[in-house]
Amino acid sequence: MARRELIDRLEFFIPTNRVAKNGRKQGMDGLNEIVRQSRGNVHHANKRKYENERHVARYALEAMKEAGWVADERLCFVELTFIEPDKRRDDDNVFAGAKYILDALCRPHPRGGRIIHSNGVGAFFDDDPFHIALHCKRGEPDKQNPGVRVRITRMVEDGS
Repeated sequence: MARRELIDRLEFFIPTNRVAKNGRKQGMDGLNEIVRQSRGNVHHANKRKYENERHVARYALEAMKEAGWVADERLCFVELTFIEPDKRRDDDNVFAGAKYILDALCRPHPRGGRIIHSNGVGAFFDDDPFHIALHCKRGEPDKQNPGVRVRITRMVEDGS
């Protein structure tokens, strides 16, 4: 009997954790923010990356528990849709935020004698090209609710 393939999907939204001095919500940290932080105090930059990863992990963990999602070594297609408050920032700036999003979604595991992705929640095995295929895109701007929509899709085989 032929095996059928089913789609196994996890979807959730991560609201932004950035707010301007005037109280308006901003898009998630992008390349400009990452570079600015790293040129200043390296400890502050590391702290901000940690805060971003924990923010992403909180929403991912909730979605994973709700869906009963468990990571394995199969290829996952990861689609990140960045919802900005406006169209001011360039795509290359916005999409740089994928770095801490993917790090937060990885399974913590040792490499070279140390734990990498220590903040990871295990939505997928690793963020290398053998385990994920990444696609970043922009959604329609939303001043009230900027953030990132995450869709992780993997193929699973039905045993029947």
